[in-house]
Amino acid sequence: MTLTTDGAPARASDLDLGGLVAYALGSYGNGRLFTQPPAGQVVTPATRFMDADRLRASIVRAVSGASVDGGEQDLRPAASRWTRQYAAAVLPGILVGLAAGIGVDASIDRCAIVERNHLPAGLLLDSDAPGTLVWPWRPGTTWVNARLAQSRAELRERVLNSLFAHHLLPLFERVLDVAKLSPDVLWSNVAEHADLVYEAARLRLDSLELQPFEEDAASLLDGPDLPGVAGPNPLRGWIERDPVDEPDFPRPMQLRRICCLHYLIPDRIGRLCSNCPLATREQRVSTARSARGGHSIATVAVQAGGPVTSIGSTLPPIGAPAPDFSLHATGGRTVSLAEYRDKQAVVVFFYVADDGVACTAEALSFRERMADFEAQGVAIIGISTESVESHEQFAATYDLPFPLLADTDHAVAERYGVWQRTLLRSREIAGIIRTTFVVGVDGTIQAVFTDVRGGRHADHVLAVCAGLGERPTDQRAPGPARDAHRSSV
Repeated sequence: MTLTTDGAPARASDLDLGGLVAYALGSYGNGRLFTQPPAGQVVTPATRFMDADRLRASIVRAVSGASVDGGEQDLRPAASRWTRQYAAAVLPGILVGLAAGIGVDASIDRCAIVERNHLPAGLLLDSDAPGTLVWPWRPGTTWVNARLAQSRAELRERVLNSLFAHHLLPLFERVLDVAKLSPDVLWSNVAEHADLVYEAARLRLDSLELQPFEEDAASLLDGPDLPGVAGPNPLRGWIERDPVDEPDFPRPMQLRRICCLHYLIPDRIGRLCSNCPLATREQRVSTARSARGGHSIATVAVQAGGPVTSIGSTLPPIGAPAPDFSLHATGGRTVSLAEYRDKQAVVVFFYVADDGVACTAEALSFRERMADFEAQGVAIIGISTESVESHEQFAATYDLPFPLLADTDHAVAERYGVWQRTLLRSREIAGIIRTTFVVGVDGTIQAVFTDVRGGRHADHVLAVCAGLGERPTDQRAPGPARDAHRSSV
């Protein structure tokens, strides 16, 4: 597949737009675009979010426990998370289609949002509906149910007008009615993910294929205005690229000009993003490396209105008996640690949230190495505080072959010392710190990997499992991985 294939599809749906997204963006585009409703996932017409009550409910579900000091619900971080995910869901299919010469009508009444765990995750387009795939500009190609644009400039004008004037602008106006935060936060969220789309394309495409992406990026992120939006371009100036003089950063890092407020979300426990302007370059580099399984880092906590104070518990020591548990799991099972004792070793990984970016990368790393763990006689168990129903959807979406357990009252996480309480601006927030325990056949803890992030985590864990027949060791220094360092965070 290429972005410049000439052909004559009889119907608009004969062009695999989802395939183009995967080709152009790789893993960043996975699960972002659908032309048929995905089985077992919630699909919501985008127009439903124009209802204030429905929108507020969706924003509230995006994060639990966010409140201001007076006890009034503070929806600012939740609204930022929701719109950030919304942009990540909508933009890849629209922008890749535009660069490939396929104008997708992105008006709000033409789109539906695929939701996972109460957050926008993907865009559903009915590719045969009149007006859905429109304005293709592709010489030598015949289209059905489509109107022709005479130039890429006209194509871009029509697509961006539908996306912004008839979708994101009215939606964001409704969001601002629900949550009182700066509109700059919302627009910077869109700019962030538009930039990520173009950066993903730069890493995969050759210079000829990349040319229309670069033209679109310049118009969208640096142009003086947006079609159908009054005033200056609201996306301009929010994203920079910061060069890093390190061999593992061949491309400049993304840097936002304004914080997305995610550090206020309870499950973030004060941690900043890798593109956050509140973090130093060293902290951002370390966070980025950690997210992809790179060098060890110290967790970044924001000093906002007073220090972030850790009041968490202690991890059980290497060689100690692993605390037992029995929890409801995917597949209609109840899984206990005791059932593995004297039979096989177990990897127990605690993660924050189903379908979270880092948590998904972690789960997929275990999935990809599952055969290797089985060859070592090692079982895999995942635990988070979300419900079995949420776990079932997560497991089905990513074809996870191991059980996911629901520790809904976080009692097991507390016994393992991974439920972290933190004081942020004089109020307590709490959540799981990603941590993996290797439990030997004798039921004792063989290794601990703390504050885990990144897609290579399973490689480091597997290296430890190869020596399970030896005496338990504290795996504190595995080289380039952050994973196996103890943390007080």
